[in-house]
Amino acid sequence: MHSFLIAVLLSAGPTLTLDQALEAAQAQNLDLQVAQARFAQAQTLTRKAWALYLPQLSATGSYTYNNVEAKFRQPSGYAIRDVGMPTTTDPSLPGTQTNLALVPTGFAEAVIQAQNALSLSLQATQQIVNLPAIWNIKNAGLAVDAQEQSLEVLRREVLFGVAQAYYGVASLKELNRIQEQLVANARAHEADAKRRYEAGALTKLSYTRAELDRSRLEQDLERAKGSLASATLALAALLDRPADFEVVTPPAPAVVDGQPAALVDEALAKRVELKASRLSQELADSTKTQVWLKFLPTVGVTGRYTVANATGFTGRNDSWLVQFGLTWVLWDGGIREAELREASAKQTEMGLALRQTERKVRDDVEKARIDLQSAQAALLKAQDGAVLARESLALAQDSFRAGAATELDVTDASTALASAEQSLIGETLNAQLAGVRLLKALG
Repeated sequence: MHSFLIAVLLSAGPTLTLDQALEAAQAQNLDLQVAQARFAQAQTLTRKAWALYLPQLSATGSYTYNNVEAKFRQPSGYAIRDVGMPTTTDPSLPGTQTNLALVPTGFAEAVIQAQNALSLSLQATQQIVNLPAIWNIKNAGLAVDAQEQSLEVLRREVLFGVAQAYYGVASLKELNRIQEQLVANARAHEADAKRRYEAGALTKLSYTRAELDRSRLEQDLERAKGSLASATLALAALLDRPADFEVVTPPAPAVVDGQPAALVDEALAKRVELKASRLSQELADSTKTQVWLKFLPTVGVTGRYTVANATGFTGRNDSWLVQFGLTWVLWDGGIREAELREASAKQTEMGLALRQTERKVRDDVEKARIDLQSAQAALLKAQDGAVLARESLALAQDSFRAGAATELDVTDASTALASAEQSLIGETLNAQLAGVRLLKALG
């Protein structure tokens, strides 16, 4: 069953280039999609910050049943009339007595409290001067920018992981090709040993050694196939697609030239991690400023329009008002002082984090440059070793056919070639990945 699964995974499918894999990762990688969804949530911070400053509009309606209804009956107009006698006999009042009096011409009822009271109120509130809220809009923008840079950091990490996986699959594919070639050579040598054994020119021990050599190489081939299938599955998981593709030999990473100091300066200018760290530092500074602004007063305006079925003393069913207010919190229990201490500590943290990131960028570039030089030197040695191992096996096989070498000589040469080929593939992969790591370190 295991061999069947490996065969299915390794069956020929559509080819997938490195560029296609990177494009697919940007569009389909699940880790990247999760981060993009989180960034979409972070983008709402600016809108929320604006919402704290923009006008607030609310509507309120109510119905109230009162046990009694209160009305006020008052004259709606007056006329001066002669009533034929003095209107008052109180001698303490100023002036002289007269027969004239004010006589109501009509009456109106004002409902002070309706038994079934209905009211509807619309209210609008706008903060005219609220510096903390205004400053919070700036901070929200900085936070979104920092999140965007963090998303870019993750995107590059994902692409780097895909490139690593792709180069690994390509190397294992090449290893399988080499192993198949070694198995073919071992089978040919076994057939030659069998003919010589049957002709009496070779001992049973030598023939058995050839069989063991072929069996060992076939075992190595099966192991290599399993490793290739596993690596292909891992790459497919990064791309969120079935492992029904076949990789091709990827191009070598771009060659990076330049003095170490120039490379470090380039990385300091390009690395996204530094941009994100600088934005975090700026956000920490701005947050402390916002806390200081909380010590200042705020000024706001409120407008309200109300409609009710009780007219009251105005005789109208509606009323409106505009109110300007100033609020100055003189003491809030010490929360602002605590926030200042917290903001100062955050400033220190972000400053140290920025220095730490700068140091890491410098170390990454230097380490990647040294690793690349070491990998390139090791690759040259592995190439020389593979050439010598191929020549050694060819000479051992020719000498064996001529009767000038033993089966042990051929086995040793075959083992040395297998080791040299594996070393060459490994060092090639190391050099490729070292080149990719240097490009990543440079940003």
